[in-house]
Amino acid sequence: MILSGLNSSSIIIPTNHKYKDLSYRDFLIPKKNGKPRRISAPSKELLKYQHNLMPGLYAYHQKKERELNCENIQHGFIPNRNCVTAATQHIGFKHTIIMDLSNFFDSVNTSFFPKTITRYSHLFHKEGHCAQGFASSPILSAIASLPMVNEIKQFLSTIHTNAVNNMDRLEPGFDYTSHAFTIYADDLQFSTNCTKLLKPIIETVTSIAESHGFNINRNKTRVRNAVNGYRRILGINVGSDHIRATRKTMRKIRAADHQGNYHSKGGLTTWSLCKFPTKFKL
Repeated sequence: MILSGLNSSSIIIPTNHKYKDLSYRDFLIPKKNGKPRRISAPSKELLKYQHNLMPGLYAYHQKKERELNCENIQHGFIPNRNCVTAATQHIGFKHTIIMDLSNFFDSVNTSFFPKTITRYSHLFHKEGHCAQGFASSPILSAIASLPMVNEIKQFLSTIHTNAVNNMDRLEPGFDYTSHAFTIYADDLQFSTNCTKLLKPIIETVTSIAESHGFNINRNKTRVRNAVNGYRRILGINVGSDHIRATRKTMRKIRAADHQGNYHSKGGLTTWSLCKFPTKFKL
């Protein structure tokens, strides 16, 4: 079996293969708000096949990104990208809008994909949608949301250009056509220097998301302005010319050290350094 339509990758799973165990186990974990989150843990064999599909799915995603000119927008669970590569793009702006896609994985069904992918849906879909806990769900969701990403990108470019042309008074020292747009998993981030565009961006992005089969959790929409020179984006303090770890992260490091939890301390310390992935290229 070859995941076709890709120039750089072939994923081999025989079409006549006799699958032994494609089951999964459901269990609940609490969210931050106390509500339950359903996790589907695949069997060892199902997980193995999902991992076998991953290189081809990554290659397909990369190809579609280039075709749509949407590279460097999606940063969650994409090779050689992370929250640092996303947050860095928001350096130097006055305002940042944070939005959240509700039930992101559940919104993604087979209608989002071409036949080259849906022919293997029995390996990555649960009851018609992507399941939280499946190894393939993050990259499949990224592929499914690319048309939405492309439309939002075009809208942002147009609205910033039009805003500048229609503004009589502009505060000096800011580039009003410049803006940033990134996505990390189901979290969307938009940065701008135009205060008047905050409401139109929120309203139009919500409408675009819905037109592509996704829903914005309006209760989680936030506008973040610089506090003491910083905006908190993806758990990172983003300033006018640099990024740094938040005070919350530094407190967690001190607490882990005090408790003797050196494994946690090591991970948090690495996080606090705000490092780029080794192979990341701007």
